[in-house]
Amino acid sequence: MLVLDTQASGTLPGWCPAEALDAAAQAHPLLWTSPAYFEQAEYHFYAALARAACCNPAVEGELAAHLPALAGHHWQLAQWARRCPATFAHRATLVQAEIARLEGRDIDAMRGYESAIALARESDLIHMQALANELAARFYLDRQLDNVAMVYLRQARHGYTRWGADAKVWQLDMQYPALAAEAGATLASTSSMGTIGAPLQHLDLATVIAISDAISGETGLERLLATLIRTAIEQAGATRGLLILPEGAEHRVEAEAAVRDETVMVTLSVRPLDAADMPMAMIEQVLDSREHVVINDGCANGAFSADPFVCQRRARSMLCLPLLNQGRMAGVLYLENALAPGVFVPARIEVIKLLAFQAASAIENSRLSEHRRRTDESLRQAQAELAHASRVMTLNALTASIAHEVSQPIAALTIEARAALRWLDRKQPEVEQAVAALGAIVEQGARAGSVIAGMRSMLRKTGPQAQRINLNEMITETLPLFASELERTQVNLKTELVPSLPLVCADKIQLQQVLLNLVMNAVEAMREILEHSRELMVRTAVSPTREVVVTVHDVGVGLPGDTEQVFQPFYTTKAEGLGMGLSICRSIIEAHGGRLHAWPNRPRGAVFGFALMAAETASEEGCQVWSS
Repeated sequence: MLVLDTQASGTLPGWCPAEALDAAAQAHPLLWTSPAYFEQAEYHFYAALARAACCNPAVEGELAAHLPALAGHHWQLAQWARRCPATFAHRATLVQAEIARLEGRDIDAMRGYESAIALARESDLIHMQALANELAARFYLDRQLDNVAMVYLRQARHGYTRWGADAKVWQLDMQYPALAAEAGATLASTSSMGTIGAPLQHLDLATVIAISDAISGETGLERLLATLIRTAIEQAGATRGLLILPEGAEHRVEAEAAVRDETVMVTLSVRPLDAADMPMAMIEQVLDSREHVVINDGCANGAFSADPFVCQRRARSMLCLPLLNQGRMAGVLYLENALAPGVFVPARIEVIKLLAFQAASAIENSRLSEHRRRTDESLRQAQAELAHASRVMTLNALTASIAHEVSQPIAALTIEARAALRWLDRKQPEVEQAVAALGAIVEQGARAGSVIAGMRSMLRKTGPQAQRINLNEMITETLPLFASELERTQVNLKTELVPSLPLVCADKIQLQQVLLNLVMNAVEAMREILEHSRELMVRTAVSPTREVVVTVHDVGVGLPGDTEQVFQPFYTTKAEGLGMGLSICRSIIEAHGGRLHAWPNRPRGAVFGFALMAAETASEEGCQVWSS
């Protein structure tokens, strides 16, 4: 998703819309791997921008080819914008403006860009303001309104600068030299690039690559901290180092490294700052000023000579640098050499500044990644708990029907067993008749066992177990649970199942839960219908795009004016309902990379249907990876 973001938003100097669109196509099959909406929102937004950039309305057929997909992206963003306008309204509006631009509706496009900028400003999203300004500038440049475009370009450059997107600022300056000249920037270098400036041109390229590889090669926070502090010691020529990170309102030592017998020993342990273990005056100055401090000889320096640590430990060379990420303090790196003065010469300081620059971003990304993993795990657990509770409630509503389905084969077992006894109790036992009765006992036992096994599997509290399944077979196994309920409510059940249905890669229990919920809702919608027969239809089909489609049709009370309303959490028309069933069902289907929608039935009632990609090209191994 990172590749899609950077390419579609134009943050790479060699940005190619066609490559961004190809990245979007590669990202789409992977959306189901995330239980959260963030990646899906990023996908729809940047895929729409990439597609809009690729489309040339002047070429015959291009607009017609791209517009349906653009409309689909915009529809999804608009749905999310209705629920959370602060996060999604500016995105939906910006995509709408791009669609208006392609369709030649210039006035609507102008208003759309202005509205998107204003909405992003209200949400304090600096980078989105900058992006909307940049797209507006391109719109006006295409119409040869250069003076107007320059106003938007200034705002875009200012926003990217505030956001810390230095590479993007450099790209704008390269594309529009007049903008760079107006801002007083030079193309060779810029002061806003931090450590990536003129001094680094003289650094050994191998050193720069080694630092970059060392940091980018670690993903876990603990391994990253160990690599950072070890690399800092080795590159700076220090004998000891501390990595200090924020913890709430305070700062704590997260990692320490020291040279012992020519080996860098790293210790990872969280402990508070201690004046006996570090120059607190120096560290506090760096935290306040956000500038690095270097002391060539601690014993001879008047500024910190009174510091208890300097007095006691008599450290010679000391260097303390802030770890800044987009203007935010991500931590402090402290290094010392207790053996010699003047160790931290300017060339070494530039190397460590480069390390600090990359470390700040790496640490924050690693922490965000760990927080994201914990959040995703909590979300998955909560979704599993909610889904399990929903299954229990659904089965509870079918208790009478299930009891009837189990009691029937049990009664038949008793009858056939007595018959077998009578056949065998005769003076001349009728073995063939007894065998037939015993065969019926086996058949009825298997019938009861399948009902009980189905209940047990749905009540079992387990994680998702993806496998290649046949939806026709799943429907055939699940519908008998409703037999008594359908008879009691006088609902006629019909099925139209397409033969040779492609398999899908999914969790069978979760799809059974979706089907149970949709059928129960259909029965409930027809409960009060008296003027015509109650008909329930379950169908399967294969779409032109090789999606397997399951639809449940009823002739009940129908849908509200806004069909999406029924999928909102806590929306219900039942006095005893919680309003979570359809919301959970949609979450389950979307987690499988599918879609769940509702639309009116004709001439009356409603249709609920879900579609999943066929697993013809997916391997069993792929299903196993997803289930783990």
